[in-house]
Amino acid sequence: MDPFESYSLDKKSGIPVWVQLKQRFLYLILSGAYQPGEQLPTVRETAARLGINYHTVNKVYHDLENSGLVEMQVGRGTCVRDRSENQFIAFENDARMVAREFSEKLLQLGMTPEEIIRAVANHLHVKVTVEKADRIQDALPEEGKERRVG
Repeated sequence: MDPFESYSLDKKSGIPVWVQLKQRFLYLILSGAYQPGEQLPTVRETAARLGINYHTVNKVYHDLENSGLVEMQVGRGTCVRDRSENQFIAFENDARMVAREFSEKLLQLGMTPEEIIRAVANHLHVKVTVEKADRIQDALPEEGKERRVG
């Protein structure tokens, strides 16, 4: 699996490219897509793949190293550190938590679930077909579980 296969930076979003890339790597590391000891793509590979400056990627890698998530070794590359060595606590459901808060606020504003889905799809410039949203609460994973990440 290539974690950057369907990923692209939004250079028009107003969010700096290095912040978008750092958030992507944080997600990939904290979600387990990159395991402890696994090597990240080289700075040059990442820059070429995403069509951005080498120095931008280098800044992200150094930021991740300063956060204790990765270790950069000259000649050996950048590897994900063992999470037990880090001092982070991450919630497995961060994305769900943000989505829940966001959708609850929109529901409070009087939007229907269908309108919320359409609004998000429009913002992301994707086409979706929504007839009627069925509630699937029982199918969702349990929220609130925390895990130690480094």
